[in-house]
Amino acid sequence: MFILGFISSEDKSALHTLKEHAKLDSSWQVQEIIAKAFDQFCKDSGYENSPPQIKEWLTDENPNVCRAVTEGLRIWTNRCYLREYPEEAIKLISIHKASTSQYLRKSVGNSLRDIKKSTLNLLKMKYLNGILMITILHLHTVILKIVIDKMIIFLIYESFNHNLKISN
Repeated sequence: MFILGFISSEDKSALHTLKEHAKLDSSWQVQEIIAKAFDQFCKDSGYENSPPQIKEWLTDENPNVCRAVTEGLRIWTNRCYLREYPEEAIKLISIHKASTSQYLRKSVGNSLRDIKKSTLNLLKMKYLNGILMITILHLHTVILKIVIDKMIIFLIYESFNHNLKISN
């Protein structure tokens, strides 16, 4: 089953087979393998190119198919594209917050918590990097001001010495 994830980016019938097995097999072990295979498909296809398939699977009526996406792409913000656009991930999986399937609801809740935690950490890092950049810019400004002050003092001193030489 897992091998289908590796060939599904080249052979769409393999992706279809994965989806059909997700509908038919209720074994959680099989569901985990399908989730990992779907993630492999997205990775091989490029996460940035995968939203059409992600949306297709998430809009399926079968909760196991939807869960393969929500669980397969965890932690969503570890995927480059979804890390840059966490709001896209939130929008995609939030449609199942109130699913009748507890199995799917738990997966969605876990994924949303992961995104919240990761996004907060990213925002903290951006904030701290912003403060660091402002501090560096301020430091450069202070250094530049000192250099300019020293240049002015030097020019005044040179001008004064030049005037003294002329008067002597």
